[in-house]
Amino acid sequence: MRIIIKLCILIYILITLIINIRMLSDNKIEVTAHRGDSLNYPENTMSAFINAKKLEADYIELDVHQTKDNLLVVIHNHELKIGNKLKKISDINYEELSKISFEKNEITDKIPLLEDAIKFAKDNNIKLNIDLKKGKNTKSYVKSVVDLINKYDFAENCIISSFKYDLLLSVKDISNIKTLYIIGNMNKDYLDLNVDGYSIQKNNINKELVEIIHDKGKEVHVWTVNNEIDIKKMIEFRVDNIITDNVELVKEIISD
Repeated sequence: MRIIIKLCILIYILITLIINIRMLSDNKIEVTAHRGDSLNYPENTMSAFINAKKLEADYIELDVHQTKDNLLVVIHNHELKIGNKLKKISDINYEELSKISFEKNEITDKIPLLEDAIKFAKDNNIKLNIDLKKGKNTKSYVKSVVDLINKYDFAENCIISSFKYDLLLSVKDISNIKTLYIIGNMNKDYLDLNVDGYSIQKNNINKELVEIIHDKGKEVHVWTVNNEIDIKKMIEFRVDNIITDNVELVKEIISD
């Protein structure tokens, strides 16, 4: 009889342990390196992406534009000063863009292709948050991004995000890739949009809003969270993903 009781107690302990492990796994907050390790390296460059991986970020967030010759490049601004002229990325061929360098902390790097970023992410087991910007030809632009993701069988390892809801709808029309609607101030009217989650500015988020979004079965990513007080607040709110310039600090606080 004692053996049976002990066995039941052991089974109960094991089941409780498994449930707790699953709960911890389910509640794990992921960390996104905003434009790579942009704190220490030129943003949106391969050197920033490489160091984001070294810092053990879960995701790299990056921005994508399409060049005049229809190549996808990683850069935030839609315009760039070349010489004395301000030119749109969509009016510049990649050959010209490839000669431009950015510098930070005495580190210099060039504008990468999205293809290079995807290949790096796939080879190094890190996910991507691909932020789409408005282009001249929306359908061509979105299709080019989705086709490139599919070329490397990377759909399960990335999220496509944008401030432009129409771009996200275009993604949904041709793929099952997860989408995030980037928004400054979340409104309850947005809760039923055809997206998988929301990327919300940190000052416009609270625990109640996170719970409401989670009840809809959608994710909450929050940007851009760089100081200890805000990081702890987002952990308390139980967001799904913290987007930050300071990956090392966020990882350290989450681990405490």
